[in-house]
Order: sequence, then structure tokens, then C-alpha cells
Amino acid sequence: MKQVRGVLFLDYVRMLRKSGSPNLSKHLVAEDFVLLGQQIDLGAWYPMSAFERFGLAILAEVVGGEVDSVRLWGRSQIPQILNFFPELCAEGDPRDTIIRFANLMGSLFDYPSVSVDDVSDEHASIRITFGMGAVAEEAASWQTFGFFEALVEAAGGVHVRGEFTRKSWKDPSVATRLDMEWQRPGAHQSRAKALPRLLLVDDEHLVREGLQRLLGSVADVTAVGTASEAMHALEGRAFEMVMSDHSLGGGPNGLDLLRQVAERWPKCVRVLHSSAPPDEAMTALARGVLHSVAEKPISATELQGLLAELVKS
Repeated sequence: MKQVRGVLFLDYVRMLRKSGSPNLSKHLVAEDFVLLGQQIDLGAWYPMSAFERFGLAILAEVVGGEVDSVRLWGRSQIPQILNFFPELCAEGDPRDTIIRFANLMGSLFDYPSVSVDDVSDEHASIRITFGMGAVAEEAASWQTFGFFEALVEAAGGVHVRGEFTRKSWKDPSVATRLDMEWQRPGAHQSRAKALPRLLLVDDEHLVREGLQRLLGSVADVTAVGTASEAMHALEGRAFEMVMSDHSLGGGPNGLDLLRQVAERWPKCVRVLHSSAPPDEAMTALARGVLHSVAEKPISATELQGLLAELVKS
């Protein structure tokens, strides 16, 4: 039976406990609820079958199927992992950090789930084989994506980028491959030109925090959770770009917000960043209310490129 270490299992348990969803019985079995009620031992082993079911429940009931949120959640796990395994991070050396992680991986899973096939000073090729169903495998791969992004950044890497070059959930005959690139600390001089000011609006705190870190190397990012907070920020400071999710909980949605921005600050670049853009977004794009519609999930490379191109134009 495949197993996962409690240090990773705990986050899944916490997320489900916090969700309070009444629909967990759709995804979990009786022994899963026993685990949810227990204290999790960070050093103990737990069944991968439960780990997979917990992941599917989180995907359906907590993040609404948004794999981008799963990636950002993976990023948020790094502080806890480094607290448990402080020797994992080689400060100022992403390459050595990834090598250490490869050697330590057997402490997190009792089978070869994630392997580093190749690593250099500014690149790594990572093979992901959790061996779960397609939906769970995709979500876990995006979580691993976020994990490696934050791991490289914790070691001092900058301009971190990643891309899935093979996806097992699309083609079961191949193992998922994640290619990561970054720049070494101090390897490149910082640009003299001031970074463009970006206002990021998203009601999901994991998305806000994750995108703020992802875009911090190419923009001066201010992140807020509601349309009203966004308007307050715009009235107090000039921004070159506003990027908003469409669904913002209560109050005006992202498209309504960007319409107001178009009226009051027409020179500000306006981007709708959403997993389910409404049909009217295309009309707004055609009429110049929006400069771009970016569908989630979007990679760091795409997002950084979009920001650079729109601000430049």
C-alpha cells in the first residue's frame, strides 16, 4: 500500500476540517472521517488512497475545481515543509536545494512519486508519477508545480518559471514532466527602470498571495480582495494595470469593476483573469473596455509575458 508522510497529509486534513462542507460524504469513505477526527502525526505514514480522496474533495468542495488555486496552495506549503525539514533549503543555491529535495523525497512518500531527472544552476526537469486517477493526478501535479516554484524562490532563485511538457492525465502512457527555469541570485543586474504598478483583485487569498509572489519580479503588486477595496486603492495611487478575477464574492464583480476603471482611469491597462469569463467579457474586449481576458489557470511565464506586453504597449 502506497503511503504519504503526515507532514503533507496534515494540510489536506486541515483544509477539509476548515471547509465545513456538508458534501464531504460524496467523496470520502467511513475510514476517512476517522482520520479527519484524529490528531495527525507529522512523522507518521498515511494511506495514499485517503490522500487521493481528500485531494478530490478539496478540489470539488474547497477550490471549486480551479487547479490554479491548487498550485498556489502548493506554494503555501513550503514554510511548513521547511520548518519540518530545515536542512532542505541551501540558501542562495536553488540547484543544491533541488538535489537535497530529491534525496529527501523518500521521506515524504514511500514510493518514487516525484523524481528530479536533471538539474543545473538555472534549470530542472522533474518527473511526477503519483499513480492516481486522472483528475487527482492533475491536481497533485499542479500542487507539485507550486511546491517547486516556492522551493526555488526560498533558495533565492528569481524569475522562476515552469511548464508541463508532458501530462499523464492527458496521455496515460507518459509520466508527467515539469520543466523549471530560474535565474540565480545576483546573476543578473536589476533593471534601473521602475517596475509597473499592478493592482491585483481576487477574493481568494491563496490566489492573491501566490500571484503577488509570482509577479513580484516584474511588477510592483498591490493585492486586494474586493471591488470596493480596489476602488479605494485606485483613488489613492496611480496604477499602470488592474487585473481582476470576475467573481469577487459580494458586491460588484470584476467586469463591473473594470468598466469603472475604464471610465475613470482610461490609460490604465485592464485585464479580466478568470476561470470562467462571462460571455459579455468578449463584448467588453471588442469595445475596448478590456485589454485582455486571461483564463485560469495561467502559468507564471504567460502571466509575466502578458503584463510586460500590455504595459509596454
